[in-house]
Amino acid sequence: MGEVKNFELGAILSMTTGHSCVDSFDKVFQLVWFVCDDPYINSMGLGMVAEDVKKHLLTIHPELKDVVFRRGQNVEKFMHVQEEKFGKYLPVTREGEMLPKKDKNAVKTKKIGSK
Repeated sequence: MGEVKNFELGAILSMTTGHSCVDSFDKVFQLVWFVCDDPYINSMGLGMVAEDVKKHLLTIHPELKDVVFRRGQNVEKFMHVQEEKFGKYLPVTREGEMLPKKDKNAVKTKKIGSK
């Protein structure tokens, strides 16, 4: 079984929506480097792998397929709503590897924001 690592939802949504949802774009690079297992991908390389990374993320997290960022939306409000639905972090695998069953279930049952 491959490595699984948690990443901020904002980094994942930056790749799946095509809009920056992070306070530091370095978080997106960390995600891409992990998924592609290549720490040398730069800004130009990001454009070359972006579609493959997006497909992989939506394959392991199909619940994100309907999440759309509309131009003009407040990013903080958008992220608050998404984090309430999905959690602040989601598990991610390397490209081509599925999530282990226990990780998928943990995501679906995780309750965020309860005190």
